Formats: sequence, C-alpha cells, structure tokens
Amino acid sequence: MSDFCNGFQRLPDHCIEFIINTLPLSTLQSLISNGSSPFQEQFKRAFYRNVIVTNYSGKEPRIDLGFLKETELFNSLDVITAPFDCETLYQHMEKYPYIHIQNATFKLHSSTNSIDWVQKLADNINKIHINFDPYRYHDSFLSDLCRKRLPSKVFGLSTKYVKDMLFPFYLQSLELHLTNDEFDVKSLPQHLEHLAIHVSRPMTLLSEKELNLLPRQIRSLSLDKCFRIVEEYDGLVKLDLPTHLTTLKLQMEYSGKSVIDISHLRSLNRFDSHLSELQLSYMKLPIQLNRIRCKGSFLDTEQFLDGIQPSLANSEHLANLTNVDIWDLKSESCITIPDTVRDVSIISANLDSPLQSVITFPEGLSQLQLDYCRPVEMTQELRHLTSLKIFGEEIIFLPRMDNLQKLMIHHSNNLFPGFWDFLESLKELQFLEISGFGIETVQYLPHKLEELVLNDNVIKEFCFELPPNIKSISLRMNKLSKFIVSGTSKLKKLILDDNSFKVLTASCLQIPDSICELSMDFCHITSVDKHFNFPESTRLLRLSNNRIENVENILLSLPPRIVCFNLSRYDNRSRTPVTRKRIDVRSKSLWNVDVNNALMGHEVVWNGCTNLQYINLANNLLGNVDTNCFPSSLKGIKFNHSTIDKLEGGFERFADLEEADLRNCSGEFAKTVTGSDAFGPKILVTQHLEEPTNGIQSLSLSQQ
Repeated sequence: MSDFCNGFQRLPDHCIEFIINTLPLSTLQSLISNGSSPFQEQFKRAFYRNVIVTNYSGKEPRIDLGFLKETELFNSLDVITAPFDCETLYQHMEKYPYIHIQNATFKLHSSTNSIDWVQKLADNINKIHINFDPYRYHDSFLSDLCRKRLPSKVFGLSTKYVKDMLFPFYLQSLELHLTNDEFDVKSLPQHLEHLAIHVSRPMTLLSEKELNLLPRQIRSLSLDKCFRIVEEYDGLVKLDLPTHLTTLKLQMEYSGKSVIDISHLRSLNRFDSHLSELQLSYMKLPIQLNRIRCKGSFLDTEQFLDGIQPSLANSEHLANLTNVDIWDLKSESCITIPDTVRDVSIISANLDSPLQSVITFPEGLSQLQLDYCRPVEMTQELRHLTSLKIFGEEIIFLPRMDNLQKLMIHHSNNLFPGFWDFLESLKELQFLEISGFGIETVQYLPHKLEELVLNDNVIKEFCFELPPNIKSISLRMNKLSKFIVSGTSKLKKLILDDNSFKVLTASCLQIPDSICELSMDFCHITSVDKHFNFPESTRLLRLSNNRIENVENILLSLPPRIVCFNLSRYDNRSRTPVTRKRIDVRSKSLWNVDVNNALMGHEVVWNGCTNLQYINLANNLLGNVDTNCFPSSLKGIKFNHSTIDKLEGGFERFADLEEADLRNCSGEFAKTVTGSDAFGPKILVTQHLEEPTNGIQSLSLSQQ
C-alpha cells in the first residue's frame, strides 16, 4: 500500500485532482474520517465539489458543513445543499481556508446584497451559477444588477429578462424567463453554450429568419413557446440554428404544411419535439440523431408532401437512433419504431388494447419504461427485454422475460395474477423494486438478485435465506416487526426505516455479519435487549427518531468498526432518567456521533473514542460537563439547547477544534457566563440577542 501511495504522489497535481474528483461523495467522506491519508487536504477540497446555496429563514443561520453532519455524510448524492445565505457561506469559508468549491449554485430569492457576497466568494469558487427567482425580484433590481460587474467566474445565470439587460461576456449558460415580447436576441453573449428561453404565455420572440442571430457556439438550446414559423406556403423550411447543437428542444404552436429541416445539424444527438399538430414525418432530421422525445405521432410513414420525402419516413436513414421517448399516446396511434432503437420510454398512454397493437417495437429492444400507461398488457414480442420500469398503472399481464436483469414497478394498482410465478421465471434478474403495491408477504427472491427495494408496502415479516450475491435491501415504510435472514451473504446495506419494531432482540432482528450500513430511523423502538448486538462489521448505524429508553445497552456495545452513529430524537418528550448512570463509551473507529435529545439524562464519557471528531449533544440534560471526558481529537462539538449546571476544564486541549456550540443553553452554567475569558484564547463567545432564556442570552462558541 505504501508503494502505491508513493507512486501516486509522483503524479502531477492535476492528475491527482482528476482521480479524486471521480470518487463518490460517500467514499470521500469515509476517507476524510480516516484522517491518515497523505492526500487529506485534496480529499477535503474534493468534498466541496458541488454546493447549492439557498436562502435560509430559520433562527440559526449558520452553516453545518464543517460538522459533515450525518444526514449529508453517507448519502449517494454528489451535491451538498447548504440552506443558508451567501454571507454565512462566506464566513464559513473564511474559517476553513482549505475549502475550495468547484461548482456553486446560488439560488437567490429576495436579498438585494446577495451579489456583493457572491463577488467576495468568487476567489474560492471555480464556477458560479446564479439563479434569481423570476417572481421575487423587481425589474429595477435586475436592471441595477446589469450595471454591476458580475464575477468573471459566473458561468451560469437564470433570471427574469428585462429590457436592455446586459450579460457577462463570458457567460456559458443562460436561462431566461420573459413576461413580455421586449427581447433583443443580439444582446445575448456570444460565448453561450447553453440557452433556455421560457415565456409566461405563447408569444413570438423569434422567427425562423432570426435564428441565425443566436450565438453560434450554443450546444444546448430550448425554445419554449417563444418561437414561430411565419412561412405560410407549402414547402421546405430550413431552420438556421447553431451548427454545434447537441441538444434541441422546440415547443411551439404550428399548423402549417411546410417540412421543417434540421438535417444540417451534424452534431445533434437529442431532439425534444413539442410541436403542436406537427408529426415528425414532416421533419428532416440529421442522420446521426440518437435520442428523440416526441408526441404520440412519432412515425407515420404514410404521409408525404408534394414529393418531399422526409428522412424519418425511411427509418434506415437514422442508423444511430437508440433512444425514443413518446408522450401522450392514444389508442388510435399507429407507430413503428426503427430497428436501431434499444431504449423506449412511454409517458401517459390511455389504451384499450395491448401496447403492441399501437406500437411496433424493434426486435432488439432492451429497455422499456412505462409511466402512467393504462392498462399495461404486453405480449411475447417483448420477451427479450433486459430492463423494465412501470410507474403508476394497472398491470394486466407480463410475458416471460428470460433476459430481464432489472425490474422496477412503482405504485401499480395491483399485482397481476401469477406475478410470483412470473418473478420466479426471471433467472437473470439482478435488480428488483416493487414499491407502493400493498404487498403483505414476499414469496420468492430470484437467485441472482443483487439489489432489492420493497418500499411503501405492508410487509409485516421478512424471513428469507438471502440470494448469495445480494448487496443492498431497502424495506422502508412497511409494517415490519420481524426481519430474519440467513445464508452466506454479501449484504452491505440494509434500510429498515419507518417500520414497527419495538424491542430489538435476536428473535426479531437477525442481520448478516457482512452488513456495513444499517438504518432503522422512525421504527418505534423503545428498548434494546442487553444480549442483542449489531453486526461487528457495521460502519454506519442510524437509529434516529425512536423512543429508546435504555440507551446504555447500545452505547456500551457499539460495533467495533463503527464510524458514524446517529441516535438523535426530535420529539419533545422528557428525558429525565429513573437512575442517572455513568456510561463509558469506547471505540477506536467512531468518528461522528449524533445523540441529540437522546441521552436520557445519563452522564456519558467519550474519551475512550480516540478518533472521535464530531459530536452532537444538543437538547440533553447534561448536568456537570467536564471537557476532559472528551478525546483531544474533537473538531466539532454541540451543546446547544442543553441544560448544563457546570462546565469544567477548558477547550485549549482540543488543538484541532473548529467549532463548539453553546447557544441557548440553560442551567446554572448559563447564568455565570460573562465573556470569552472563561474558555481560553482559542474560543470566541458571541452573545445572540434573540431568544433570551430567563434573561440569559444564547451563546455561540467558535474558533477564532
């Protein structure tokens, strides 16, 4: 391993950065928690790869990214959402100078000085996208904004359009919302690569003769009800669009008889057609097109116009077409999909006969998605599918599909007769999701299954010998009170949130030793049997929003490899214990713990957790607090809204402390605090005037 690290370090910095940027957010956070890598600073920078900043109207306008709180910590998203204003983000980045945000999106709603803060933030952000709410900003403010010089790193802008608006010269992405026809296409910056224009009502902002005025570098273009073809004669209308387009969406009213020609767009690979009354057989499309989204009149090879034969009428001309999305399909439709297509999505279809009676599918079709198509009835011609997704409609019949690897069914009205026999025939199935069905029992699991999702059903017991390759199971929002599985398993992730467990015992919960992530939030758990142990391999354990009284049974038997633990509660129930106990928690791996409102008044000692960096003790009855009961590795600690009688020891021993939060504390301690001298030179005590409790102002401590 050391040889690998040494070889890795010899790479140029930009190569290391490129490799790290490909890592998922959850992997980065796990690496950050380890803290021993020579690439720790690069990991921290990559953690802030994509940040969305929104306005925040709560009572605590502070950013929590420094704590890497658990709800953001190990999810699958690669975007961090910070529900705070620009000023708070600026203060946070000043505190943590190693942070460098790669892409930041600012969703601004009403603040008039937000742009000033964005300008201050620009030095530590690679690319900035600004989104002004089009319904909250006055035209006068936007006009004033135009006269201010936006930071050069603003590559994206979404805003309401006002007359004589100026745009940054190097702007790459622009989304405009218009309420009137005062639009000057010549005002658009010439370096634009992405342009979308939306209007509140159909209006003519551009005719086909003005399309050549659009910036010629545009690669993605969406014209929403703002474009009109004025030619009234029959014939051919060539749209002089930018030739670098790769994605085009046209939505307009059109009832003419001209053939629309976009065949010259040699880079176009996706076309979304929302042209009223215009069939695609009236269009000449580029031969390299590989994705089309259109209304139900996709292919009508019977229609020709004055000897002009559109290229789409001969499907062999579209040799690269692989994806087709069809919406608003009717029973009277008669559609033939080219043989090259492998992926079809149908959105909103009201049929009175099997799907194949209105659509001729290609023999090589591998993926099919049906959203709100009623009813769903398929024939044997679709037996070669490898992926099938059905959302929100009644299923009458599905044929045997020997090659099916992925099956997703959401919120259908019923399981058709013979469903479990059908499932048993799927010998190659690797992913199965059946959500919102009202399933009470599970009768069969395919042998090759790797991921199972059975959310939003009414399953009470799940007792199975698991397939040997299964890695993830989610049974969120059921009525489970018993989960017992056996067999040699590769199961790593188990989600049992929002179920009906009460007392955790070995007779109601048996989990494979291979598990790494276990989540049982909102499961009505009241206690944990003292003989019950979570699997030793568990790294992430979430038990938030339960009603566990004997918390000592969990804290004294944490899995030996635990990294992140959440026992927080957010109800207002009293936490006074019958007998106050001293609980000595020991873990060499625990890094992040959240016991908000969950300690039941017990005294907990944490200095046996030698890798602990972030801990949330808010809303607890803590009594006397001795900072020597915490490990010196701490970087963040929350005491806010807790009752503290006495605070002993100082914060000087925490050399890496980033923030300690003592705001809105109550008890004798709060009455004696007068200034920052009580906490040492590294801690800044800031008094907040809002929400005084018994005449004592709330306190916030953070590193100077």
